[in-house]
Amino acid sequence: DTKVKWSPPSALRRIDLILMDEASQYEDPEWQRFYTSVKEQPHLPYTCVVADFQQLQPVSSGGLCKKFCERMQSVELETVYRTADEKHLLFQNRIRMEQPDRETLQEYFEDRHWEDYTLQECVAYGMELAEKEKEVFTWLTATNRGAAEVCEAGLRNLGISQEEVNLCDPTTKSTLRILARPGIILRLSRNLDKQRGFVNGALAEVCESLRGNAVCIARLLGSGNYVLIHPMEEDGAVFLPCCYGYATTIRRAQGASLKMGCIYFDQQKFAAGRGYGYVGVSRFRTRQGCHLCMASFAGPMSSR
Repeated sequence: DTKVKWSPPSALRRIDLILMDEASQYEDPEWQRFYTSVKEQPHLPYTCVVADFQQLQPVSSGGLCKKFCERMQSVELETVYRTADEKHLLFQNRIRMEQPDRETLQEYFEDRHWEDYTLQECVAYGMELAEKEKEVFTWLTATNRGAAEVCEAGLRNLGISQEEVNLCDPTTKSTLRILARPGIILRLSRNLDKQRGFVNGALAEVCESLRGNAVCIARLLGSGNYVLIHPMEEDGAVFLPCCYGYATTIRRAQGASLKMGCIYFDQQKFAAGRGYGYVGVSRFRTRQGCHLCMASFAGPMSSR
């Protein structure tokens, strides 16, 4: 609320249809404020709430949205999976409603469970797979801190220091400075050119650096379009509208469809909330493309 000016409810009077996606993540204060604003409209806009309460829950306070939804007229939609892999589907259905036991996890992940190696080695192996398959290897983490740890490990593997490089977009909550060197994978963080695909969350590979490393030309991995990434200024800060694209949080990956990557449960003191495992696994299109890494690292990755 300190950064976003609250629009008065009258701003909704020119809107006839409101679609609310991923509503299971609504915090109670935001839901109450939204509901009150809609009910105050004299033209009664048609409002549709889309929610799967087995997925990600609110970060702090939640439950109010679910209680309201239970009293609304509802339509149950069949789950549409992004995979035809039967073993992958079976595992998703198992973990959707209940916590899996160790035997179920071992059966599903097999040798794709990286629990006895350093994070540096795990990230290096993921980068090797990406180079071999010519595909992006995406790490999904529970926290922003975990995403930063993975990206830092990736930068060390590439021999990149954090000196004399550009600031990344502060909205990404990453503190890593950006070196726009050819081959680096970036995740765009602003909707600057929707027609070309320069949108928040899009992945791009740096093709050419300009003005040192201050500006770069990057190829969008989804469409193949080329975009120009240059510094922008906001509230007195100058930064590139992106962050490193090697890792992102499970919350930010909601809706993504990935070929391969690793789920990194980086929380050591407190377990991730309900829904993190299911959402993380269901982002991947195949069982073989889904790996698991835990925060307790032990010995070297001597054999793979």
